[in-house]
Amino acid sequence: MGKCCVTTTSLFIILLNGTLFLAAAVTAGIGFWAYYGDGSALSDLGISLANMAIALIVVGTAVASICFFACCGACCGSRVLLGLYMLLLWLLIAVQISVGIYILLNRDEIPTLLADAWSSASDDTRYSIEDQFDCCGFTGPLDQPGGQCDPSWTEGCQEKLESTLEQNSLAVGICCLALVAFQIVAFICPCILCINLSKKNKYKALEGYHE
Repeated sequence: MGKCCVTTTSLFIILLNGTLFLAAAVTAGIGFWAYYGDGSALSDLGISLANMAIALIVVGTAVASICFFACCGACCGSRVLLGLYMLLLWLLIAVQISVGIYILLNRDEIPTLLADAWSSASDDTRYSIEDQFDCCGFTGPLDQPGGQCDPSWTEGCQEKLESTLEQNSLAVGICCLALVAFQIVAFICPCILCINLSKKNKYKALEGYHE
C-alpha cells in the first residue's frame, strides 16, 4: 500500500510539474510579448511596464527551472531535492503574490502615470509613439501644435496608450496569480510524497530490525 502510494504521488508530481513547466513557459512568453510587442512604445515613455515584463520573464524562467528539482526528486525518491524544490517554490510564490497584487492595485494610476510620462517625454519619443499608434498629441491634434502628425490621425494617444497598458498589466497580474494557485497545489504534493517516503523508510528499517 505504501509503495503504491509513493509511486502514484511521484507520477502525479511529474505530471503536475510538466504542466507547470508549460504554464511557466507561457508566462515568460507573455513577458516577452509585453516587452517587445506593444509595450515597447510604453517603455520609451519610461513607464514601468518594461520592469513588469522583465519580472514576468524571470519568474517564468525560474519556475520552469525549479520544476527540474521536483521531477528529479520524485523520480529518485530524494527528500533533499524535494525539500529544495519546496523551499524555492515557496519563495517564488511569495514574490509572485506581491507582484500580482501590486500590479492589480496600481491599475487605477495608469492615466496619471501616462500623463506625467508624456509631458516629460522628448519630441522624438512622442513622434515614435504617434507613428506606432496612428494618433496625434496626447488628448488630440490640438495638443501637438506644430507636430509631425499625419492629417488622418484625428485621435489622441491617451486612450490607445491606456488601453494597451491596461491590457498588458492585467495579463501580467492575472497570469501571476493563476500561476501561484497552480504552484500551491504543486507545493502540497511533494509534502505528501516526503511523508510517504519517510514512512516507507521507517517500515524498511523496522523490517530490517526484525530480521
